[in-house]
Amino acid sequence: MNRLILLCLFACLCGRTASGQSLDSSISDYSNRFPDEKIHVHFDKDNYLPGETVWMRGYLLSGSHPSGLSKNLYFDWTDADGRLLLHSVAPVNDGMASSYYRIPAWVKNGVLHVKVYTQWMLNFDQNFLFDRDIPILMPVSSLPPAPDKQQTRLDFFPEGGDLLNGVSSVLAFEASDQHGKPVEIRGVLKTASGTILDSFHTIYNGLGSVSIKPKKAERITAFWTDESGQTFSTAVPEPKVNGLVLHVDPYHQGQFHYRMERSADASNLTKITVMGTLHHKLVYKNSVFLTNNAGEGIIDASGLPSGVLQLTVLDGNMNPIAERVVFVNNGNNMSRIQLNKEVVNLEKRGRNEISFVLPDTLTAAFSVSVTDAGLGHDSSSNIFTDLLISGDIRGTLPDAASFLKNQATADENLNLLLLTHGWRRFNWEAVVSGKMPELKYPADQEFLSIRGEVRNSMDLDAQDSMALLLVSRDKKKQVIKLPVQANGQFAQNGLFFYDSVQVVYRFNHTSKIRNGQISVYSSLLPALTPAHADVPGFAWVRVPDVILEKEMNGNLIEGNDYSTASTAMSYTLSPNTGRLGKNSESIAHYLNENFVSLHFPATLKKADDSGDARFASQKSTNAARANVSITIDGSPVAMDDLKSVNMKEVLFIKFLPKSGKGLPTLAITSRQAIEQNNIMENKTGFAIVTGYTPMREFYSPRYVDKITDSKASDFRSTLYWNDGLRADKEHRKISFTFYNNDISTKFRIVIEGMDKEGRLYRGVEIIK
Repeated sequence: MNRLILLCLFACLCGRTASGQSLDSSISDYSNRFPDEKIHVHFDKDNYLPGETVWMRGYLLSGSHPSGLSKNLYFDWTDADGRLLLHSVAPVNDGMASSYYRIPAWVKNGVLHVKVYTQWMLNFDQNFLFDRDIPILMPVSSLPPAPDKQQTRLDFFPEGGDLLNGVSSVLAFEASDQHGKPVEIRGVLKTASGTILDSFHTIYNGLGSVSIKPKKAERITAFWTDESGQTFSTAVPEPKVNGLVLHVDPYHQGQFHYRMERSADASNLTKITVMGTLHHKLVYKNSVFLTNNAGEGIIDASGLPSGVLQLTVLDGNMNPIAERVVFVNNGNNMSRIQLNKEVVNLEKRGRNEISFVLPDTLTAAFSVSVTDAGLGHDSSSNIFTDLLISGDIRGTLPDAASFLKNQATADENLNLLLLTHGWRRFNWEAVVSGKMPELKYPADQEFLSIRGEVRNSMDLDAQDSMALLLVSRDKKKQVIKLPVQANGQFAQNGLFFYDSVQVVYRFNHTSKIRNGQISVYSSLLPALTPAHADVPGFAWVRVPDVILEKEMNGNLIEGNDYSTASTAMSYTLSPNTGRLGKNSESIAHYLNENFVSLHFPATLKKADDSGDARFASQKSTNAARANVSITIDGSPVAMDDLKSVNMKEVLFIKFLPKSGKGLPTLAITSRQAIEQNNIMENKTGFAIVTGYTPMREFYSPRYVDKITDSKASDFRSTLYWNDGLRADKEHRKISFTFYNNDISTKFRIVIEGMDKEGRLYRGVEIIK
C-alpha cells in the first residue's frame, strides 16, 4: 500500500532519463512546475454558540516558505445536510488571509463544516483541501442518543512497502473505529499451523509495530482483542518471493540511519541508489553497494526544515523497489512563543496586558485569540501539524498535535505515524501513465480581474474597444478602457474591491452586436459542490452551565454583533501601482498649499455600528475643526482620500457656498468625469460584479467609563481577537491588551504566526 507514493513518479521520470534528461533534473522540473500548497486556519476558538461569529486567519505554505502562488483564498461553509451556507473570498498577502463567518441562529445538528482552498489546489487531489468540522454547542432537552456500537478495524503496513520471504521486516499497524478514532488492541501472530510467532499491542494513539520474518508458503494471521473485549482475526499481507526491504530508525540527533536487506535470490540487486525528497525537492542521494545481501547509510538531516522526507530505493536500472516516509523533527522552522504576563486581572471587566518577544529580526505576522478557558478546547491540530504533517499525508490523523508534544517520545511516535500513514498529496498513478497533472486552474497570482466577452457579434478588429465605468458601494468611480480581442474577450487584471461594483459598459461599435450578447463577470471562482459534513462525536455537547445561567432565559443566541466595519477596508478599485511620479503633486498637497485659510476634513466620519452601549469609545477630533467639505465628481471625500490622487487628473475646482446647515463645498471635477458621463449617456449595458467578501473587525471593549460600562451585561466567550499583529527588525516586542467579561475566571491565549522565511510560531497558555 505504501508503495504508491513516489514509486510511480520515479518510474515516469526514469523514462524521461532514457531520453537524455537526468533523474535529478527531472525531479527538479516536476517540483518547479507543480509546487505544493498547504493551508492552516487559526480559529478564534474551538466551539461556538448559534449566532456567534467565527474569526479566522489562514496561513498558506508552499514548500517551506509563505506561498506566493495564490492571491485569493476561498471559504465554503455547509451545514450537516450538505447545504451551502456561504461562499466567501479573502485576498492573500504574504501567504496570509483573514475572514469571518456569522453562524446562523437556526443552525442545528451541532456542527458546521468549512472547506478552505485556493484555485491552484483544485488541480490536484482535493483530499488535501483544508476541511474542518466546527462544533456548535446545542442545548440538550433529553438524554443524548446511545453511541453507536464500536466497530474496530486493523490495518497492516509493511515497512518499505512489502514483506519479504526470509527477511526480517517491521510490520506496522493501526487500529481505529468506524469514525477513524484510535482504538487500543492487543493480540498475537499465528501461522496456519497454530504456531505463535510473536505478540503485539498498540503503543500510541492506536498505532504499533512488530518484527516479523516470514517463511515461504507460510500464511500468518493476527488474532486480537479490542478495548471493548471483542475478538477479531486479520490476515497479514502475503510476503513477496524476492526483493529488498528498507528499514529506517526513528529520527535521532539530527540523523536517520537506514538499512537495506535483499532476499538471497535477488542477485540483480547489487548497486542501490537511495534518494530523499522534501517538498518535492531532491535533498539526499547516495549509492550503496550491498555486501552479504545488506547495506546501510546515514542521512544528516540537521540542516533540513522540519517536514515529511520521502526516501526511495532504486535498483541499477533506476527502477523504484522500496520507499519510506519519515519526519524530520529538528524544529528548524518551528518556534514556540513564551508569553509575558505584564498585567493580569481576573476580576469582572479587569484589564489584562500580555506581551511576547521574537528573538530573530525577520518580519513576522501573528494572530492572537483570548477565550474563556472554561468552555473547553480542541488541541488535536495546530499550525505545526497542519502545515508540516497533515498537509503532506492523506487520511485522518486523530490528535495529530499530540505527536509533537512530548519531546522524549516524539521521534518514536512520529516514526509510527509515518509507518502507517505513508500517503502523499499527488496522484502518482496518473504520473506513471506519462500524464502530468492537468492544470485546469492556473495559479491566481493577481488579485481580482473583471472579464467579459462579446458573443455572436460581427467580425471584430483591432479598433474595437470596451469602456467600463466601475462604481463601488461608496460611490467611488473609475473608468477603464479595454481592447476587445478577435475572439470577443476583454479583461482587466489587478483590481481590488470588496462586496461588489456596478459596471456600466459601452462598446464603441454597437452596430456589430445587434444580435450579440455581452457578459461581464469576476475572475473569482464559484463555490465547490457542497458535501455532507461528517457529523463528529461532539454533536451533542452540552453547553456549560455557567453560560446557560448567565444568558437571557437560557437563550443561546448571541444577540449583538460585537464587530465593526473594518476601518482598514476600502473600496479601492485598483491597487496603487506607483503611477505618481517623484515630482507629481497630489490633490491634498495642492489644496493645503493654496487654500491655507480652509480647514479640510482629514477623514470622513464613520458611524459606530457595534450597536452596544458597553462598547462606547473615546473618539479623537481634529485639532482644527473643518470649515469646508470636499467632493470629487459629486462624491464626498476627505484629505486622506486625496493624498494618492494626482493633480493631473483634475479638470477644474469650484467653490460652492453652503446651503442650509451644511458647510461650503470645494467641488473637484476630474478628467474622468467627462468619460463617465459619456459612458452613462451612451451605455451598452449594465452588470454587478462580486468582489471580496466585506471584512469586519473584532471589537474589543475598553472599560473606562463606569457609568456606561454598567448598562449591559458582558458574556463574551472570545475576549480578544487580533489577526494584524506584526513584528519587524525594529519592533521585536509585541503587546496586546484585553478586558475580561462578567463571568470568566481563567483565560486561554493562543498565538500563531509565520515570518517571511516560513518559520512557524505558536504559543498557548492558560491564565487562572
